[in-house]
Amino acid sequence: MWLPLCVGGCPHYRLTTGRSCVPFKDDPEAYVLSLHAKMVEDHA
Repeated sequence: MWLPLCVGGCPHYRLTTGRSCVPFKDDPEAYVLSLHAKMVEDHA
């Protein structure tokens, strides 16, 4: 499900930079709601 978002690079980034996968990996609805809230905040 998240492949279009991260292009499957999570394992590579985790090994090279210590970054973890998308924090909303198991909850896409929370991701969409968070993204919407940020967009509203940025345009306010």
